[in-house]
Amino acid sequence: MSDSNSENIIEFKNVTKTYKLFKNEKKRLISVFSKRVPYKEKKAVDNVSFSIKRGESVALFGRNGAGKSTILKIVTGVTFPTEGAVNVN
Repeated sequence: MSDSNSENIIEFKNVTKTYKLFKNEKKRLISVFSKRVPYKEKKAVDNVSFSIKRGESVALFGRNGAGKSTILKIVTGVTFPTEGAVNVN
């Protein structure tokens, strides 16, 4: 039996989230049906790994565009990583 204070409740392993940026909404819609629509890629989170144990308090801070909101969206299940693994208990 493991100690409940050492249990990881959130774990990120090599997580990357890449967004596809289209020129406009029309191009985004067309991309659903065709893979030939040009887009740019923006990495919001790049190869992030960390774990948070039960009872720990943490803070996310950084510059604008550093990926803080994206990490929170991944933790809450609003969005999903492009690469890597996330475990939230």
